[in-house]
Amino acid sequence: MVHIQAKVRTNSRGRKYTRYIVRWTPPGSDIEGSKSFEQRVNPRKPGTAEHFEAQLKESIRNYGYVDPKLGQTLVKEYAETWRDRALNINTRRLRQGFIDDLGELATKTLVQVQASSVREWLDVLVIHGRPWAKGRKLSPSTEAVVAVPANFAEHRSE
Repeated sequence: MVHIQAKVRTNSRGRKYTRYIVRWTPPGSDIEGSKSFEQRVNPRKPGTAEHFEAQLKESIRNYGYVDPKLGQTLVKEYAETWRDRALNINTRRLRQGFIDDLGELATKTLVQVQASSVREWLDVLVIHGRPWAKGRKLSPSTEAVVAVPANFAEHRSE
């Protein structure tokens, strides 16, 4: 949900002015984000509340929205949180295996990951072999489990 709130304030000289605050709740979250602007104007003028609101709605609609705070999280940290949410010990082990195979992706922040990064990572896992695993390639069964979600993510981002 994204909306603009107008706040009328009074400065130290008694003069009233309006600030426009874009408020949003990211998908899958209950933590509200906000950003304030001096002008509301129109959706085509950068630096205005309506422009920011339009861009935010578009990125949410196209699954391109990344919470700025969450975007600074390392892929490995995010994956570890995902692993820790697993209720079953076997699921935790499988997710740990995924984390162990992140390679260079592990040190990237979430906003740094592009479709090309995912393609390069898959090439290392499947074609070239994993340097951190003595050059071993993924087995075909593991490749299918890893490649399907990664390819889905790749198609969404392009």
